[in-house]
Amino acid sequence: MKAQLWLKLIRSLLSPIFHFRFLAKRFIASFCAPHMAHNLKSWLFLTFVLWLVAITNSWLTFFVAWVFPLTILYQISATLRLCVEHSFPPSDEVIRNKANYAGLTVGIFLGESTPELSNSLFKHILNWSIWWWKMIFYHFLFGRVFVMVGDTPCHDFHHRYPLSKDWSNYIFARQQDLSNGFPGWSASYQEVWGLFPAIDLTFDSLIRSKTLNHDLVNNSEYRRNQTGSAPTLR
Repeated sequence: MKAQLWLKLIRSLLSPIFHFRFLAKRFIASFCAPHMAHNLKSWLFLTFVLWLVAITNSWLTFFVAWVFPLTILYQISATLRLCVEHSFPPSDEVIRNKANYAGLTVGIFLGESTPELSNSLFKHILNWSIWWWKMIFYHFLFGRVFVMVGDTPCHDFHHRYPLSKDWSNYIFARQQDLSNGFPGWSASYQEVWGLFPAIDLTFDSLIRSKTLNHDLVNNSEYRRNQTGSAPTLR
């Protein structure tokens, strides 16, 4: 089932229909919101940008450097980021409190352990070259700069302390809270290394949640057939 989830994610990111629907919802939220003042500012800003592009005849630059990154690239980034911010609850009973939310988020560290020592110089250079390539292009440029912007890697700290003013130092604040024994919380912090393993973790939780719900429905149908009463999910 996890392979199907990955395939669906990839298909969505490459789907023009997905991006059109995503963009349509963003457009409505930006220009057709319930607040007229918000809409007016949005339309004035867009009008000014289009006027500036028109008088400078910078349409190619406008589409390549502004429209494309703010539509397709942003929507890919946002979708991948949403795939790692929260996992699915392990039970059918969703308790909406801070302890529950804290358990549905993990720290995501973008990096991996260094290569093991090798007696072969060629293998040693190759392993370190691959490691550096992954650290720079996968973990940093793709994972950190493109997808996991801001305090996303420590989103679990945000849910534990949503009003914290130390958000700019969230990595150190999270580590300090962990070192202090996370006072006021019964559960410790959790962590995963790498963007794709983090998505894997979310998919695992989704599979467990769907399996549990499927079993609950089957059990309720069984009780209904046995008693003749309406199914109840306990």
